[in-house]
Amino acid sequence: MMTGGLGLIVAQAVMVLIPLALSLSVHECAHAWAAKRLGDDTAERAGRLTLNPLVHADPVGTFALPFFILVVQGGLASVSLPLFGWAKPTPVNAARFTRKISARKGSMWVALAGPVSNLLLACVCGLIMAALMRAPLTQSEIEPLIDMCLRMVFINVGLSIFNLLPLHPLDGETVMAGLLPYPMAQRFERFSAQYGTLLLWAVVLLGRPMLSVPIVYVARGVLRVVTLLA
Repeated sequence: MMTGGLGLIVAQAVMVLIPLALSLSVHECAHAWAAKRLGDDTAERAGRLTLNPLVHADPVGTFALPFFILVVQGGLASVSLPLFGWAKPTPVNAARFTRKISARKGSMWVALAGPVSNLLLACVCGLIMAALMRAPLTQSEIEPLIDMCLRMVFINVGLSIFNLLPLHPLDGETVMAGLLPYPMAQRFERFSAQYGTLLLWAVVLLGRPMLSVPIVYVARGVLRVVTLLA
């Protein structure tokens, strides 16, 4: 039987996994939407142009790894040790892009759509939090809502920054390849395909404290801006 302390940790971890799964579904849906806008309906035909988290969920990246990180952290998402995760890759066929854009540039914009969507979602959650703080609610009513919004801000900023790392198979690899001149992009992609996954796991296991610095700065910046706008 699960002890009370462990049961509480697991329950808290599950409450964090829910907004993480929702954030990842927004991320992958944004990829599908961007691809459709550029003429590729591969993801739409695969049923991926949706916000349903169950369609996008990856057993390891959406549930197992984040759950392990959360249990180690005591069940809560920590600013000092940010939460990472991923969903199933959205299928994209660059050959179906409109002729107005090259396959490399189109792939870059589709990849960039995911991190940008998370940053926008962080802003929306920040605006909701700022509005709640001005609402005529009691402290007991408002605290859980504020906590959820704040958690969503940090989760989405973390996902945005994490996915922009230029490592295989993250979005940042495709974005970097689209920005580099073609010969350099080819060399970069070969290097990333060979070593990117190893470097990615090194970041997940060892580099999270370093990534917490930009995540905290960006999240605080988002909260300051939306507080002024609310």
